[in-house]
Amino acid sequence: MGEIFDTFLGMEATFAMAQPSLDQELDVELSTDELEDLPVTVVLYNDDVNAFSYVTFVLQRVLGCDRLKAESLMLTVHHEGKADLKTCPRSEAETMVLELAGYSLTAGIRS
Repeated sequence: MGEIFDTFLGMEATFAMAQPSLDQELDVELSTDELEDLPVTVVLYNDDVNAFSYVTFVLQRVLGCDRLKAESLMLTVHHEGKADLKTCPRSEAETMVLELAGYSLTAGIRS
């Protein structure tokens, strides 16, 4: 029995040594094109200015979604303070944030 346990302990130590340490730094450089392709999430934030119907209208127009989906997102923003609108490449997300700002809605990008 002791021999099996010793063998198990030896295998466990081997596995532990093969795993990278959490303290190790990753030396990775991404090009600008690669950064543009990484998916990000567009987040819409609540405000105390715009009417529910207006936010619903804007979401339909910008996202191209139906009224029920737009209303659901609008209510999430209202009750939770924010809502994830879409996950997409950074360049598309930046365009969407600017478009929402053009309608006086506050949005941002989360990596």
